[in-house]
Amino acid sequence: MKNFALLLLLNLSQVYFSQVNITTGSYVQNFGTANITSWTNNSTFTGWYIGSGTHRGYANISAAVNSFNAGGYYTYNCGGDSKIGSRASGSATLLYYGVVLQNNTGQTIRSIKVKYSGYQMSLAENGATNTINFEYITGASAPSITAASATNVPALAFTQLQNDGSSGSNQLNWYPCTQFQATIQACIPVTLANGSYILLRWKDADDTGNDHHMAIDNLDVAFDLTGASCLTLLSVELLNFDAFYNGKTVDLKWTTATEINNDYFTVERSRDGINFKAIFTMKGKGNSTNQINYNGVDENPKNGISYYRLKQTDFDGTFSYSEIKSIEISDNKFNVYPNPTQTGLLTISSETDSYYNIKIFDVLGKIIFETPSTNLVSQIDLTAYNKGIYFIQITSDNTSYIKKILYH
Repeated sequence: MKNFALLLLLNLSQVYFSQVNITTGSYVQNFGTANITSWTNNSTFTGWYIGSGTHRGYANISAAVNSFNAGGYYTYNCGGDSKIGSRASGSATLLYYGVVLQNNTGQTIRSIKVKYSGYQMSLAENGATNTINFEYITGASAPSITAASATNVPALAFTQLQNDGSSGSNQLNWYPCTQFQATIQACIPVTLANGSYILLRWKDADDTGNDHHMAIDNLDVAFDLTGASCLTLLSVELLNFDAFYNGKTVDLKWTTATEINNDYFTVERSRDGINFKAIFTMKGKGNSTNQINYNGVDENPKNGISYYRLKQTDFDGTFSYSEIKSIEISDNKFNVYPNPTQTGLLTISSETDSYYNIKIFDVLGKIIFETPSTNLVSQIDLTAYNKGIYFIQITSDNTSYIKKILYH
């Protein structure tokens, strides 16, 4: 990611608003894996803006208590995945962030289907419910990110997921990407003439005594060009997409709940998380209301970190992407998988049956688990522990292997 100058105070009267040009049936924006340490409107991400106020900078999420309680805009990274968001507090009482899109399809857009993931990055004092509202604005010219008049879409709001019921504490406890709503989606029946604009924005208002860090990622917008207004949601409801290294190959698995006009899937791989290449395709089911499981294999995985994503393509060529999964493969004689793990179950494969010792540490460096092994395959169960970030150390006579584990 390029280094951009830190934007502290934004004078909107001096800003030239640009946009993302929409020429196909969809728009996807994931915020990648690189640390977003600064922010410049319409530069850090094309067409993306924050409102007047302070960009507080970058926060690397851990499981420890943090001191980032100032109000303003934030960028986050947890588990190697970046988000953008805010904490409305103090003088930063009303914060806006979002993207400007222009219809350049040559046709009238009859409706849009919006889908994204919402993340609660911390737990603050507890009082009123903390909600990030979603709004949109259309116009013949690009709308301002802080425009006073907008249409609210309650179905696309993101409301806090955790509230322990206590009060009076000013501490902010990080959640390392474990408190999230993977799919927030709704259809907006809006007519957007060719050449006109739409602003999609999130509004974070000050909730006294209850201002969490809240963030978004994985925005997926589909544009209806057929004249049918909001008849269906996105063509495929993807329940999950996972990548697992089994010691020799990478297993790719995904599950759909429904499929509408689904032609095929493409699994893509990248070494930098930005430039992806297809490694195989798999035929979809067309139309289905049943849960369907898909399985594929990367027969020739690369050493180091690789990134995988799933591309879904309709019969009309419209496509969308899943979230990105990362896999790290080393020349070490030990492999730990799956990582990240959602079940809390880990497998350690060894190229030797000689003695080795396994230790699990929490983020504070405390040993929570230790066992010796001489097995080619060992199983570790973390389900008795809280979800979060851990470190595994495997030591043998001539090597010591340390790996970060994300249990979410």
